Amino acid sequence: MKQRQYYKSFDILKFICAIIIACVYHYQNDFPDVTLFANVPFVNKLSMYGYMLVELFFIISGFLFFVSYFNKIKDNDMNIKTFLKKRYTRLIFVVGITTFIMFILQQVYYLRNGTFWIWGNNDLGNLLLQLVGIQHWLEPNIVSLNNAVWYISVLLLCYIVFFYISKLVVKKKNIFIFLLPVVVALLVQNYGLNIPFLNYNVTRGLVSFGLGVFLGCLSINLKNKKFMSIFSFIALLIIGLSYIFLGDPIVGDLLFFLTFIIYPLLILFLISIDNKLKFINNKVTKYLGNLSFGIYLWNLPIQLATILLNQIFKFNFNYNSLLFFFIQLVIHILIAVVSYHLFERKLLPFFEKKFIRIISFLTKTNEINVKGF
Repeated sequence: MKQRQYYKSFDILKFICAIIIACVYHYQNDFPDVTLFANVPFVNKLSMYGYMLVELFFIISGFLFFVSYFNKIKDNDMNIKTFLKKRYTRLIFVVGITTFIMFILQQVYYLRNGTFWIWGNNDLGNLLLQLVGIQHWLEPNIVSLNNAVWYISVLLLCYIVFFYISKLVVKKKNIFIFLLPVVVALLVQNYGLNIPFLNYNVTRGLVSFGLGVFLGCLSINLKNKKFMSIFSFIALLIIGLSYIFLGDPIVGDLLFFLTFIIYPLLILFLISIDNKLKFINNKVTKYLGNLSFGIYLWNLPIQLATILLNQIFKFNFNYNSLLFFFIQLVIHILIAVVSYHLFERKLLPFFEKKFIRIISFLTKTNEINVKGF
């Protein structure tokens, strides 16, 4: 099975979604007394429901997981250890930096105000769990520190689950096995389970990531891309017009509607037209995709730092000023640029080497202990 591994439209979409989550949704909900978007209906909707774009991130990640790794898994060209080295170190490095900075900022805020900013649970135990990326596996619905990294934590778990599910699909030769974690996750949600590994945040990831994997599998069997592009475009157009004229009643459960209808249709449309976007430079879109990661992870530290600066130096920031909003937007992009070049390009390779050495040392030590015993 051959499949394109790069879709420039996905990187553009990720950049836009990261901006909406960080600079619209979190801006509205985390800065005090913000009413900036109240008179702009569409933006106001984004400020209320922007968090649901995380499902789109999971779907894109699931799709790219399939097109990038499934053949390697099928041909035994990649084992779980190699796969996690490749994905884990890249994700967890910036997660660790932003989480530690958030920990320091929360302590400063506590010293000044006697409470933590927005949420508690900013202790050393949660810091350790968040630094290694497993907090949201073990602590159901925990809210702490750089809480945006719950997405990365659940994404890492999805990688592991679907790596082994891919092995099972190859063995049984049945693509519908990809939907097994989706069904299990929906049952967990239905029965309201809230235990380690089986809780709402984890199941949000499993459902959306699984749908993305399944869409990736389906896409290689859809030969008529012209039909797919027309069908998905018309379906999205009809749904959009219906919403304009009929309003919220046609939507029902909004998160379910987006996850199972709108986002899959959007993905199908984008992959069918992606090769027609030749006028857009791949280097530009890849760069935007890389910046989306930093925008998302640095969002909360930037906001808390802004609030602390306002308190300490008494700047009297006007959070309802359009100018202040655009300044925040520019700051997010600039910090993401610095983060990408400094941490991901320069320091990440050094971290990867050290991380691999530590893992190799621990592995050898374990082998010696086992033999000695």
